[in-house]
Amino acid sequence: MYGGGQRHRSEDGTTWESTALEPPGVPIGNFAVSSEGTFAAVNDGWTRWYEQQRFYRSTAGVTWEELPTGAFTGGHPIYFMSFGHVTPTPGCGMSQKC
Repeated sequence: MYGGGQRHRSEDGTTWESTALEPPGVPIGNFAVSSEGTFAAVNDGWTRWYEQQRFYRSTAGVTWEELPTGAFTGGHPIYFMSFGHVTPTPGCGMSQKC
């Protein structure tokens, strides 16, 4: 769970460990984790859509890299994220937004 610039983790739901995020103040909202352990997240906030939307990636869920705005198309607020594999179509390659 994320909030207040920290990651909060618990193995049992009773005892929690908090770790500050890097860079400080990164606003992690909804996120998903791949089967390989890569985190993907969208910024948190009620008015964070379209031009204000930002996406982040992390290998451990603590140090985050903001994706360049050209790597995604901003849109409506994102309330849920999940991980999955897809097969690109011929017109949708890694160098294109689809």
